[in-house]
Amino acid sequence: MILKMIETVDPADTAKLDEIDARVSAYCRHHDKKIPEWVERWPLEFQARIGVGGNKWRVFVPKENGEMVIWWKPIKYTRSRDALKAIRPDGWIFDINWMSGNAYCSVSKGKFSYDDFVSFLAEDLLTEELAELHAVIQAIAHERRTS
Repeated sequence: MILKMIETVDPADTAKLDEIDARVSAYCRHHDKKIPEWVERWPLEFQARIGVGGNKWRVFVPKENGEMVIWWKPIKYTRSRDALKAIRPDGWIFDINWMSGNAYCSVSKGKFSYDDFVSFLAEDLLTEELAELHAVIQAIAHERRTS
């Protein structure tokens, strides 16, 4: 679901970019192989809140006995290459290019001559950040499946 959202988002739609950022934050915080169901299936509702700690997201997570509220500081993965560098899996090589006005990001791990070479491509995205985020999510998912 996160990849489809990245592929279809309008870069001017800040509310949708914020939702993607919140989903990516939740996905990256969950380090074991099983992704929490609410990350993929439950629509996140959040709102900006100004408080002592600054801007925070309020994410409502459904539970059997009501809902749990999680607060965390927003990380703008959809708009910051520095934020993306922080979640890149180790050992992967990222390459971003532009073709016909769209961004492409290829990500690979291993040597071309070895059987363990893995490569993913994020193509036809409207910003470099969206292309890289798409590729990073694919690499993280691969790491979780194979570790």
